Amino acid sequence: MDIYPQDQHDDMSKEMIVVFTSSIPAALPLARFQTLMWIFCGIATAAVMSRIYVRFATGGRLMVNDYFVVLALPILFTGAGLLQSTLLGIYSYESLTGTNSHQMHGASVRDGTFTKRFIAALDMAWIAIYCVKFAFIASFKFHKPPYAYVSAHLTRYYWFIVGGCVTTFILTLVGQAVVCPGAAENCPFLDSFGQTVLGMLITGLDIMTDIFVVSIPALVIQMAHMTKSQTAIYATFRCLSVFMIAIGISRLVIQYDAQNHRINYIWSAFWLFMEAAIALIMASISSWRRMLFDPKR
Repeated sequence: MDIYPQDQHDDMSKEMIVVFTSSIPAALPLARFQTLMWIFCGIATAAVMSRIYVRFATGGRLMVNDYFVVLALPILFTGAGLLQSTLLGIYSYESLTGTNSHQMHGASVRDGTFTKRFIAALDMAWIAIYCVKFAFIASFKFHKPPYAYVSAHLTRYYWFIVGGCVTTFILTLVGQAVVCPGAAENCPFLDSFGQTVLGMLITGLDIMTDIFVVSIPALVIQMAHMTKSQTAIYATFRCLSVFMIAIGISRLVIQYDAQNHRINYIWSAFWLFMEAAIALIMASISSWRRMLFDPKR
């Protein structure tokens, strides 16, 4: 007979996880993970506010690309909140990787509630990242006249990139459901081979789409007749996606645990949310270009 009520069991389990995770060193301590995540979320908030200020200060109004950036901010915070509620479980799970207790503890973090929250947190980060991609794409305006008539080749290439980003975005979200349909009980999300392959695949696609996005301003610079200073300013602010490429490559390399042939979800989640926050920061910085191009406005 169980002599402890259910809520007391839950409290005891949480205390055991806290003690256990604090006694085992991690490459990225839990407190540092949480601190960095929320600091960068705060910086992203300030950056988005500055983008809105610049837009109105230069006599403009919010455009499609601005709405993508603004939409990404609450999505990022929602994902960070969901991830915050699952971090103890992730840390305790990763700390047991390669031990005899790993398989037994894996069952405790594979319940439907935990899996749904963790998958939802990752999905929110991915949605925020792709909102920023679409913001960069929309800022080039090849989807409407007169820009669409500048170059037929560039316009076709632009729509190819739009289609590629939409496809990879759908694949990223749907892929989680394929590996773990319905986030059901005993879903092997954290330690399945399919999730490892999917995680590496969608990270690779993320990097590829960022490269495509950066290639658009590179082609525009080749076609445009700008001064050297204008070219430097345009290239600097329009090619800020290179930061997301660098973070994506870092995540691709660091998240894979070669010893156990699986994804380390501490590093994977950390770099994913760093990419989402920094993407918002870079997208907001790109709006400052107008002040440099036309400082009189």
